[in-house]
Amino acid sequence: MGFTGPSRYEVGLRTSMSADELPQVQYPPTQFPPVLTLADRMEGAAISLPAEEISEDDMIESNWSSGSSFSDSNSDEESILTFDTAESITYVLAAGNAGHVFVFGSDPSYSRPDGELSWRMDPNECFSDYTLVVETEEDGEKETYHVHRAILAFGQRRCDYFSKLFLSSFRENQDAVSHFIFPTDVAAFFPDFLDILYNPQYTKNISTTNVSALRKLSFYFCSYVLSSDITCIIKWAIQKIGNPRFSNCVLRNMAFYTKLLC
Repeated sequence: MGFTGPSRYEVGLRTSMSADELPQVQYPPTQFPPVLTLADRMEGAAISLPAEEISEDDMIESNWSSGSSFSDSNSDEESILTFDTAESITYVLAAGNAGHVFVFGSDPSYSRPDGELSWRMDPNECFSDYTLVVETEEDGEKETYHVHRAILAFGQRRCDYFSKLFLSSFRENQDAVSHFIFPTDVAAFFPDFLDILYNPQYTKNISTTNVSALRKLSFYFCSYVLSSDITCIIKWAIQKIGNPRFSNCVLRNMAFYTKLLC
């Protein structure tokens, strides 16, 4: 079953706009940003790859060594690898549209500092002004999220879905409550989606576990920057098949990547 809830087209109707008047974005990006140096890699996102999917042959063939940096003789690209046999392997994978570099990693690399606005705070203390109710298709279990209109409709990862909805006279806007029904495997990662909307630094926590759900949510809510970044990650991973430093690892996950792009 697909997602249920107001469609992008329906939101356009509620605001007296046609579907053609809604913002259009080309997917996937036609060009990738230039490769960044190691110094530029402070801003990035993480994709997790289980350690068991990396063999010693991968590391030997790629001339990788734990915690070392290397440069490809055929390019100016510089990468760094760290390896933890108990967890996962980390290496530079792709550069994103917003100047970010995406890497395969192990643990979430960003946590909210004290004082940063978040939907996770007490709604009375952080002046929450909107509520999202997410229900799972399979068992009808509901989770309630107290959020902020300004973040959903205006932030760096804003959703055009909410931008149009909050300007409408639709009943859910007046009641300040929206209800959505998603499959369990998507609803489970709705908190991750909200984290990224509130602070783009949370893109560092994107992993193979949540990337599929995040991509679906970003398209559903018309979060163009996030969906474009995720598409960039996947396409770059597929492109790396031609690079012996990455091909073995990427080929093992090819079905996963190509399915996300379909």
